[in-house]
Amino acid sequence: KWLDVALQNGVKDLFLNFTSYPMPILTILSAKTLRELVLRGSTLMPVSLSNSVVNCNSLRKLSLSHVRLDENMIHTLLNSCPLIASFILMYCSGNLRKIKSDSLKA
Repeated sequence: KWLDVALQNGVKDLFLNFTSYPMPILTILSAKTLRELVLRGSTLMPVSLSNSVVNCNSLRKLSLSHVRLDENMIHTLLNSCPLIASFILMYCSGNLRKIKSDSLKA
């Protein structure tokens, strides 16, 4: 509930460590004011995202560590959040062979 309150009140930077609680990723990714999102210790695998659900138009920094996800999830995140300038993946698992984005530079 506290997360909903923070998102509704325009939180700009969010640092979350969800090791034993399911992450409400759809709620987080619908936040319109979020500039930086740091997620640690979670899984995004059972979540099905579409570009219409993800609406983080202000997200500029995304950092994922110890997160389980796949290429489709990453592509949806990058395509739906066009202002991401910093994208960090550390110790993530899942089907992560190719990650391409026109908006990110190596």
